[in-house]
Amino acid sequence: MRFHFLAALFISFSVKAFVITGRIKLGEGYEKKVFLCKINSVKDFFSISPEWIIAEAAVDSNGNFKIVKEVSSAEKIYYRLHIIQTGDHDASIFVGGKKENFIPLILTNNSKIEINAYSENFTFTCIINGSPECAALKTIRILLGKLYVADQLSIDSGLAFSKDTVIGRDSINKLQHLFYEKTVGPVKKEADLLLEKFALQSPYPLVGIYIAARLNFPFNIKEKKIFYENLDVRFQNEIPESVYAREFHEKMAEQGLVSFSSKLLWFIYPAAALLLVFAGWSFYSQQKLKKIIALLKAAEKERQESKETGTEISELLTRKEGEVYTLLMQNKSNKEIAGALFVEVSTVKTHINNINKKLNPLNRKNIKSSVPVN
Repeated sequence: MRFHFLAALFISFSVKAFVITGRIKLGEGYEKKVFLCKINSVKDFFSISPEWIIAEAAVDSNGNFKIVKEVSSAEKIYYRLHIIQTGDHDASIFVGGKKENFIPLILTNNSKIEINAYSENFTFTCIINGSPECAALKTIRILLGKLYVADQLSIDSGLAFSKDTVIGRDSINKLQHLFYEKTVGPVKKEADLLLEKFALQSPYPLVGIYIAARLNFPFNIKEKKIFYENLDVRFQNEIPESVYAREFHEKMAEQGLVSFSSKLLWFIYPAAALLLVFAGWSFYSQQKLKKIIALLKAAEKERQESKETGTEISELLTRKEGEVYTLLMQNKSNKEIAGALFVEVSTVKTHINNINKKLNPLNRKNIKSSVPVN
């Protein structure tokens, strides 16, 4: 009974919950619900299954909703919040265009975010507070919605790029100019380059996973080889423990396109670990040797100062131990002692350990006479 109580108490302290509150204006033709899916893989960003829905919440008459979900892990995980039209299956999403009905979120087990949307088109019109990473995702989606889909929304101040926008103002202006002046095909090519730059330079590396998925990773790995290699290096350097970063790296490795820098890390980290172990052991050995020498010198001093009769050191040490002891008193290293006595260094260490055991209790001041040297 006590075990169950302690286990329950431990779980209650270790499990936290993220909270999503929001307000959305849903017109006729929409279910008054919101659904939350967990995205476990890069390939799942734009597909859906009923098993992925981990929570749902009713939208009241004022458009308010709230989702509270307990999560044990503190890792940053991708989720997807979506709405559905009346009659559609709960697991239904639309990708691209005005009907796109979901927003991606990056949450931990301690996240608290607020979402406000002023129409069913909440993909493009929502405002997200409480998470700069989620705000960055929203900005990317607005740009993608304007540039990549056939039924783009018109650009107007109602979609003002807010202070949460992470991508630079110059880049936004350039994208808007491209949208007005060119066709979707050329726009996509240059917009891809800007998004690639954003993925590599954004202060939020995990946002790069979403951009890679939008750019059709892993199906175009060889087409965007250099970009994906650079992105992989960033993931391995900054978020190597992320489940998405590990999957990204594995997909790259399957194609034989893991960058040289990433390959180098597999050698650098083990080598560095071995070097640290060796340095630590060397330091420990030196300190231990210094301690032994100090003890022996103290014993020698006591032996010389003592006028009392007592046990002779020669009676405690063997002939070889006496020779090692004498050389230690001359501040010789293990290697020098081994050379002088024509023995292995390991043999010298064994003698030193035996000497230390025999002479460690010399505080009694009853040991005298000289060490045998012949």
